[in-house]
Amino acid sequence: LTRDNVIVCLHDAGFPSFPGGELVASLTLQELREKAKILDATREIATLEDFLTELAKSQHPSLAVDLKDTDLIDEYVRLFEAKGVDDRICVTSWSTSALLDMHERKPDLPLSFSHISFTGHPIWLRTLLRFLSPIFYVSNGLARWTRVRVLFNRENSQTPTWARRGCNEVHILTRSPKGRVLEAIRRSGGGIGVFTWCVNRRSLRKWRAEKLEVRAFSVKTTLDLDRFVQTGFPDVIFSDSPALVSRQACSEEKGG
Repeated sequence: LTRDNVIVCLHDAGFPSFPGGELVASLTLQELREKAKILDATREIATLEDFLTELAKSQHPSLAVDLKDTDLIDEYVRLFEAKGVDDRICVTSWSTSALLDMHERKPDLPLSFSHISFTGHPIWLRTLLRFLSPIFYVSNGLARWTRVRVLFNRENSQTPTWARRGCNEVHILTRSPKGRVLEAIRRSGGGIGVFTWCVNRRSLRKWRAEKLEVRAFSVKTTLDLDRFVQTGFPDVIFSDSPALVSRQACSEEKGG
């Protein structure tokens, strides 16, 4: 969210991405666009409204909207409905509270919980993270600059505040959804979003047994796709290189 209260489509709370970027929340939309042009004359900063307007004009079946500002559910819903695309939206988020709030407002919107498995990490890494956690709690400035704080914080009432300050707390290490969140995802016909390296035969069986669609992100190289050949393909693939995925899909289809 910019200083003049416009939702923009950017991955991080800082622009350029941290370390070193200015907070998006400290800039107006015009200032943000001017800054982008200085860095790259071809760079365009789109608002969520821009994206939804194009979606309404297109034949594209759906758009995945990743909720980063978790306290703006009402504004997201207003934009979805105003553009008449609320039946073509899939909502994804790292925040369980955001997903539950959205499900209460729009029960028919498919939900996807973005997941970084904590228990899936090697024991030495989990031990190291637990040791380092207190160090980064005591220094908010260091945490903001390095973005390491995001690895340790559990979601709480301060999550939206920290996200605005540049700590992208949505990148917390999490466990698979349970209870109300799991039921809401199932009822909505949604699934679970996981990093490519979290996808393996065991995890695919587990999530599918829980009736969750598996959505892998972000596929960047042929190595990621080669892994899926060995482990099994997820139901949905998010990629920065759609052409790469298309070529692989065609190759798999020809090869049987």
